[in-house]
Amino acid sequence: MSMNTQQVNRLRASFVLIQPRLDKVIDSVSFACSNLTDTGLEDTLTSIVQHIDQLELFVDQQTAFGSLQTDEHELASMTDELLAALAQVCDYAWTPQLREDWAMVFEIAGPLLLESSTSLYSRAA
Repeated sequence: MSMNTQQVNRLRASFVLIQPRLDKVIDSVSFACSNLTDTGLEDTLTSIVQHIDQLELFVDQQTAFGSLQTDEHELASMTDELLAALAQVCDYAWTPQLREDWAMVFEIAGPLLLESSTSLYSRAA
């Protein structure tokens, strides 16, 4: 499930809008998913976008040293919260197509998002 050039370009362009407002995204998602930390989510989203053209390879490399157990319910909840927060931040620039692109990103990178939220939560505890 690799992304085409148009998807990659749309995602990068949208992140130009999102990045200065990441604090709002994080506040929304952190409130809904209490095990996330600000720094972990910001770093993970930034890394994902930096490697968007080879996202599957990046996720594989990041998760190669440990098997991640994906909680499908937690992942679905986090994805819904992230998509809602991104839509709010992007406002008029948010389109159904962009929503599909970001949903695909979270489907591919979901294990990475869960790993960052879980490991950061356990370090904070």
